[in-house]
Amino acid sequence: MNQSKVPYIVTGAAAVAVYGRLRTTRDCDVIAKEASDSLIEALRGNGFSVQELVRGHNSVLDTKSNKYIDLAIDPERDFERYRIVEFKNVQVRFITPEDLILKKLEFSGGNLSSMDVDDIVSIMLRQRKELELDYLVGEAKKRGLQELFHDVIKRVEKASEK
Repeated sequence: MNQSKVPYIVTGAAAVAVYGRLRTTRDCDVIAKEASDSLIEALRGNGFSVQELVRGHNSVLDTKSNKYIDLAIDPERDFERYRIVEFKNVQVRFITPEDLILKKLEFSGGNLSSMDVDDIVSIMLRQRKELELDYLVGEAKKRGLQELFHDVIKRVEKASEK
């Protein structure tokens, strides 16, 4: 991804593992700004099987490991907020923990699964000294997620008492 120069972020279970708790997954979720020729060439040059990329969802197979990248192409997404995480001597752009929490709240449709709750609680506990709480609270309110976020905060408080 870095070779292509296309803005991207890693999200999903890989980001949960970096910020919160380990989770099993069969793929790596990545969001990229565009489906450029340079991205396709970089993927192919690194052993990925890809013919073309389309706006939206793409499954890209790593022929070396037989694992997939779930690659979403989203030109409308803001790629300004991310954290660099070093992984095997490579600088990788990850979604911020705040934005990961917000996405999990948004995608829940108001009904968080137990896995999502556990993910969010683990992120908030492990990242508590690093989280931009003002941003998180403000964005939750702006997106109409404050009630759901408040419920999660109660669970975080209960978990931190243990």
